[in-house]
Amino acid sequence: MRDYKSNEVRNVVLMGHSGAGKSTLVEGVLYFNKVVDRMGSHRDGNMAMDFEPEEVRRQQSVYTAIAPVEWKDCKVNFLDTPGYFDYYGETQAALTVADNALVVVSGREGVEPGTERALDLIKERHLPTIFFVNKMDDEHADFDKVYEQLRNQFGNTIIAFEVPIKEGNDIVGSVNILKKKAWYYNDRTTPKEVPDHLVDRVDELYEQICETVALTSEELMESYFEDGTFTDEEIFEGVSAGVRSGDIHPVYCGSAVNQQGIERLLDLIVEYF
Repeated sequence: MRDYKSNEVRNVVLMGHSGAGKSTLVEGVLYFNKVVDRMGSHRDGNMAMDFEPEEVRRQQSVYTAIAPVEWKDCKVNFLDTPGYFDYYGETQAALTVADNALVVVSGREGVEPGTERALDLIKERHLPTIFFVNKMDDEHADFDKVYEQLRNQFGNTIIAFEVPIKEGNDIVGSVNILKKKAWYYNDRTTPKEVPDHLVDRVDELYEQICETVALTSEELMESYFEDGTFTDEEIFEGVSAGVRSGDIHPVYCGSAVNQQGIERLLDLIVEYF
């Protein structure tokens, strides 16, 4: 791994309720980047992040673990923290060196006490934050329900930047709200048109993003009221500034165990953090 300048490094603390899939998400990132040659699991006791004997025995994170990953000329240091309050000291230590936060939420269970505790700690540090709704491969996962829970409990600065595309109980891709294009996991290089049943929802979420971006500066607010929309450059600059200032908290989704949504999440971390 080469040496990186400070502006090429992202120190990202992972937080959330125990069992939401933080360690599995990092495991998926490592596997996706070919850092490890297979996906580990708590059940098999071969997780790259939870390797201490006590963690293997408990099948959960006890200590904070660090995983460096190279992505698009940047180095991303993932700090995987325990979800249980018993290990609060580990989380606090990670927060002191983190520049940004990634909150992992289960698409099945939704907002849990650990989610709320994570947001309280992050607010104390004023860290730019992204949400990742995990376990979207579960047949009982409900992205819209979890998204509304997040907004109802933590405010309208939390905005979906993508929605999952499901066929039956299977997640097969996602729609990028800003670009209004669909990407399917079996062909990640070629964007497709938004499925008909998601067009209205995507338009609604796009307006949520624009309205929030307009609040980030007087110049953008004037542009929005005059033109009713933004140029691609304006919205990118507004989102970037909003994420870094804490005025915008993007929500993404996927399945860590199936490495779905990981590529887009890494792009977001590099672009906006």
